[in-house]
Amino acid sequence: MVDLNAILPYVIGAVVGAIVTGLIAWAIEHHKIERQFRLDIIKNRLEVFGKLSNDYILLASALHEFQEIASSTTVPNERKFYYICKFFFYYSRISEEAGGFEFENRLSEEVMTFLVADIINVLNEFNYESFSDMIDLVSSDDNKMIRFNKFKVNLNKKLFSEFENKIILNQQKHNELIQYCRWLEKIMIFEINRAFRFYYNESPTFELDERLVNYLIDNNLQKYTERLKLSNKSGVVRFFHLKGNYY
Repeated sequence: MVDLNAILPYVIGAVVGAIVTGLIAWAIEHHKIERQFRLDIIKNRLEVFGKLSNDYILLASALHEFQEIASSTTVPNERKFYYICKFFFYYSRISEEAGGFEFENRLSEEVMTFLVADIINVLNEFNYESFSDMIDLVSSDDNKMIRFNKFKVNLNKKLFSEFENKIILNQQKHNELIQYCRWLEKIMIFEINRAFRFYYNESPTFELDERLVNYLIDNNLQKYTERLKLSNKSGVVRFFHLKGNYY
């Protein structure tokens, strides 16, 4: 006669062992699936970034050109207007292609989206049709950027006059526009170079000013200041502070 009390612990042990083995196998498989899913997301985002990187650079270039001449009294205001139109042209392409900015850091996307919103807010006296007209003014029939000489020929005098009177000649709005354009350009170039750091084998640094820090704090984006400040720190320090902020 079989003694059930004697073999019961072995039976229980075998069942528990099977359950534990099954759970371990499930956990390993789940981890593989999760890791692959994460890698697929990263790959997708990198592909989108690579596709849009040229438009990012051209958008940053338009912002830089505007800042360089914005306060000049010798440069025609038509050129200042041209670069703002270029900004809207490239931003519309980015929005159409990806729905907005795609970078390796989520907070950087939020910061840039806030800055674009503030640039648009400075121009709050212009409606949606005006922004569409600005884009059209610098677009060829095949949706490519046109040069300044052609832009001048086709210039919408009424729209330009509004920009000149409401923005260029309005000291407060003019200064705000310059500031937001400067910050957006600097952050975009920083994040572009961060994304290409392995290609160039060089990590970019960022010169953070107090006004930008205050702007980020006011918009509940103060955590992003850590990323900018740490760009001047050693690689080890950056690794431990920034790990987990990607994708």
